[in-house]
Amino acid sequence: MNNLIAIVLFLGVHIGNAADVKWNHEGRDYWPKQFPACNGKRQSPINIDVDDAKVESTVQDLKFARYNQDWDGKMVNTGHALQFNPDMPPGMGSVPGIKFGAIETGTYNLLQAHFHWGSHSGQGSEHRINDIEYPMEMHLVHIRNAFDDNTTQALDVEECTQNDRICGLAVVGILFHVGSENNTVMEPIVEAALHIAEDADQFSHAHNVSINFIDFINEGDTEANGPAYYYYKGSLTTPGCQEVVSWVVLENTISISEYQLEAFRKLKYLDGAPMVDNYRHPQPVNNRMIKRVLRELKEESPV
Repeated sequence: MNNLIAIVLFLGVHIGNAADVKWNHEGRDYWPKQFPACNGKRQSPINIDVDDAKVESTVQDLKFARYNQDWDGKMVNTGHALQFNPDMPPGMGSVPGIKFGAIETGTYNLLQAHFHWGSHSGQGSEHRINDIEYPMEMHLVHIRNAFDDNTTQALDVEECTQNDRICGLAVVGILFHVGSENNTVMEPIVEAALHIAEDADQFSHAHNVSINFIDFINEGDTEANGPAYYYYKGSLTTPGCQEVVSWVVLENTISISEYQLEAFRKLKYLDGAPMVDNYRHPQPVNNRMIKRVLRELKEESPV
């Protein structure tokens, strides 16, 4: 369990004493000076230029195993984001996982899920598509199953750089657009945000929730976008910015109402300021290949 706590801390989120985390989003422009890895050549997030993406249609479908079950966990305010920590962490039993698709090698198990959002609906997402910024982005963070109990290997930058198939983390990014009605899929998370926001000590409040993550995968404006997703090699979007992430950004977007977005904006940072604009700006693509994968996203029971 200590290794899992360590890797969650590397992801820039809160376990234990939030005051131990020495960075904030207001100072994101200074991260490269504080954390040298944040000045790397494979940083995330990025703006995805659809015209420059390489269309890929020959890979296997990206499969989501055990995503179609209700998973119990705790929603917490990490001091940087609203985060879901599953009661069943990787390495402790059967958990949701992803495999195949452009990732190609290995199975990745769900570690946690968290959200980034803006102070208004014209901004908030970390990734952009054709320079369009969305009001919110959800990250489903997975750790390679071979590394469930090995933090060092999961964060091995050199291994990830030399072999594009063996990065320790895989993150699925889901973008949100503003809709006219509340999205029922988001209700458990919105309710948790409101309860946490009402607590005088937001950072000690762990709200019990049950989430079926396949609902997020199956949601989206399919008529406009279809089932494609974008794939590239990048980094954590928070310090220490290790370049060990296989990124999958779904082209479909999910609806969320302004009322539901306001629930997130009621949360607080550690200093008591409103928790808004907790995102990193797009980083240079440099010479990385961005793939637009046209194969379907499929639900699968066994891994």
